[in-house]
Amino acid sequence: RTDVDDARRRTGLHRSRRGIMTTTDPADGAAQEFLDWLQNHGADTSRLRWPVTDGNGRKAVATQDIGENDYALRVPEALMMSPSKALKSEIGEACDRHGLRGDVLLATFVVFELRKGSKSFWAPYLQMLPPPETCCDWSTDELERLHDPELQERAESRERWVRDLYDRYYTQTLIVRYPDLFPASFFTYERFRFAWFVVQSRAFGRKLRETALVPLADCLNHSHSVQCSYRLVDRCFELFPTRDGEYVQGLELLNSYGPCPNSKLLLDYGFSILDNPHDTVRLGLELRPPTDDALVDRRRALLRRG
Repeated sequence: RTDVDDARRRTGLHRSRRGIMTTTDPADGAAQEFLDWLQNHGADTSRLRWPVTDGNGRKAVATQDIGENDYALRVPEALMMSPSKALKSEIGEACDRHGLRGDVLLATFVVFELRKGSKSFWAPYLQMLPPPETCCDWSTDELERLHDPELQERAESRERWVRDLYDRYYTQTLIVRYPDLFPASFFTYERFRFAWFVVQSRAFGRKLRETALVPLADCLNHSHSVQCSYRLVDRCFELFPTRDGEYVQGLELLNSYGPCPNSKLLLDYGFSILDNPHDTVRLGLELRPPTDDALVDRRRALLRRG
């Protein structure tokens, strides 16, 4: 048994999954309340069944064959959490005045809605969110077992970055100036960190007008080989298979988090993939040609091009 095996056993690095909450009966309790909330507000979840549990946790399964460009899941924009909605909320003016934007603003909105508890419109969604998994939670000894100094530095640097964001926007600004909106007893570093990593691991953005949390769409597991995409149509988020892609009835309905190397998967999602075709290894090369090498300029140009 190797050190890396120990690390994998600790966090399930072989699983291509987001963080998972387990229940004795996935159709009961919070999961059913979440599904009811989605359907009552116009989401179409009829083409998938979620949550389905197996030995590796929760997943979604297609209830019918879904072909190219036909949506597998439809979620109204009204159910999504986004920075623009944060700016329209009770905390919007204060956040805007002090320069909160993007992921920090969205994370702050998540904490603000968590404080409302069951009174929040998004309560059925927020109570479903498990603690995000990330290698930033590993100890220094555990990170060293991966034998990747660059990844270790990135993990430690990210932790410092999140702490700096909290100190800059919360400790020094919002909590001090608006104690009624941002009470220190609730807007703790632990809650901000939870929300920030939720945004990093679950938000969609590249093909939307802005970064957004999309309930249920963010519960799908990852595959590097699935051919799918998403779009906004008639103010609804749609996930759909693209060219040469399809979802097959009875099989898992997967999403692609992008062509991620294992270092990014570990940082943002807390897992890695064996034989990941998008994995990378950084090699340090140094060119010291003889002074009389006629090809020195061409060699340097090739190195710059990678």
